[in-house]
Amino acid sequence: MDLCRSLIQELATKFGLDSEDQAFIESGVLSRAGKTQEAVDILLPRNENHDLEKCLIAAQIYLERGRVHDALQVLHQRLVPEDRFRPGVLSALVTLHLAAEDRIGAAQLLKEAVTFNRKEKRLTGGTSAMNTIWRKTAEFHLRGSDPQVAAQALEELLRAEPHDRSECRKNELYWDRG
Repeated sequence: MDLCRSLIQELATKFGLDSEDQAFIESGVLSRAGKTQEAVDILLPRNENHDLEKCLIAAQIYLERGRVHDALQVLHQRLVPEDRFRPGVLSALVTLHLAAEDRIGAAQLLKEAVTFNRKEKRLTGGTSAMNTIWRKTAEFHLRGSDPQVAAQALEELLRAEPHDRSECRKNELYWDRG
């Protein structure tokens, strides 16, 4: 590992790599060497705020080793809600919960996303990715045990797509409130 670090320093000197790029390289080398926790620790030091890119890379490192629960923990604990509830990240988290056979965790996450997005009034009115999230959240909760969350998601979807009032959505909303 010392040879690797000296080569990274040499690259940094010759090509002007910043400390973040150096950390990415070192983390990649450690990951390939099977030193998963060390690789993640380089990306996510304990006392720092963490950005989306580093958290996603750390989660990927865990997933390469089959450590789904550790990947979930990184994404839940290290990402701020603004990043955690982005459509792509949210979809990935739900998929990981379901892969870990944690339907309750997936349901709770979707419920938190509905609450957060309603409170922050973000990602409504025209973003097709978020509209898909609202639709899938409603479907998930209609099949599950929380019709109130499904109704909230459908309301947001109707707000976001006011001109698209398909019979299916109206019936789902009516059924949910009835």
